[in-house]
Amino acid sequence: MNIFEKLQKIKLDLVKANLKKSGNNRFSGFKYYELSDFMPHIIKLCEKYKVCTVIRFNKEFAELLAFDSELEGEQIPISITSPIEKLEIRGANAVQAIGGTQTYIRRYLYMAMFDITENDTFDVVSGKTSETAMPNKIQSPSEPQNLNKPQTKKPGISPTEKDELRALIGSRDLEAKLLKQYKVNYLLELNQGQAKEIRERINKFKEKQKEGERQKETESQRKNEKQKEGENDG
Repeated sequence: MNIFEKLQKIKLDLVKANLKKSGNNRFSGFKYYELSDFMPHIIKLCEKYKVCTVIRFNKEFAELLAFDSELEGEQIPISITSPIEKLEIRGANAVQAIGGTQTYIRRYLYMAMFDITENDTFDVVSGKTSETAMPNKIQSPSEPQNLNKPQTKKPGISPTEKDELRALIGSRDLEAKLLKQYKVNYLLELNQGQAKEIRERINKFKEKQKEGERQKETESQRKNEKQKEGENDG
């Protein structure tokens, strides 16, 4: 097997492992994957399929590399990169802040490399509401209202609220889109009203996803019941 086939095997085995989320965001009431939820599985599977992962950091970005351990000599590894933004952790010293940042980045790099997915909130900012959407397709919530109108200065969010909001957003791409929509450079520049609106939009989108999943499950059950009835009649 080449490195691409090996990575695909690992992804498939991770799906079969039925990973459980242990992270709990009490602020917004949802669960997420922590490193400890999937890293033991990845380490064992990398050993099984002879893949070695290496992560490296510099001041601007982090990079996760995947090598084929069975190949000798130079090789071009599979690479996933992410820009680095230092986390602001209340009560932490400089070294602890660096460690927290690296842990956060490692989580997303490994999830990207091995296609470990959580509920997709990317479309929460797309603003698309198609009239011809397929049945059970979840449409995105509308754009935030009155973003261009002057707003009264409101209290900003705390570092803890920022970290919890970032965990709820769950994607750097989505975070960048939200920052652009609310015309701020950092999450800490959001006021309480804006942060509340973002949480409500994402949670509403997640509820629509859950409703769509429930509808699909109900339809699947109905089909199974009809199939059983047909078999009994036969």
